This record gives sequence, C-alpha cells and structure tokens, in this order.
Amino acid sequence: MNNQRTLVLLESPVRDLIKQMAKERGISISSLCRDLICEGLEIFEDRYFDKIAEAREDAFLLIHHSLHQP
Repeated sequence: MNNQRTLVLLESPVRDLIKQMAKERGISISSLCRDLICEGLEIFEDRYFDKIAEAREDAFLLIHHSLHQP
C-alpha cells in the first residue's frame, strides 16, 4: 500500500496543542493528526447522512399527512 504524505501548516497554538496531545498519548504527531482527521471525517459523514434522513422523514410525514386529510 502506498501511503500519501500531506503537508499541513498549523498556527503555533494549534501545533503546540497537537504536540502536547501526542506526547500525552504516547503516539507520534502524524498518528494523532491522522486519527483526528479520520474522526472529523466521520463527524462530517454523520451530519451528511443526518440531513438526508431528515429530508426523507419530512417527505414521508408530508405524504403521510396528505393521505390522511379528509
């Protein structure tokens, strides 16, 4: 498997926090960044699917409501 390296520029406070978090967890900075990015993508994906589910629910309720109108 070919792993892609990505360069990310961080502001000093963010960089310092990342360093501290990695040290506390006993992992490398790159491993921590990878984990944080993956977690962020999961959150993004969850929000995306929540919006789809909400739209489907709204459509279902609209149809259900109109079918039961006298």
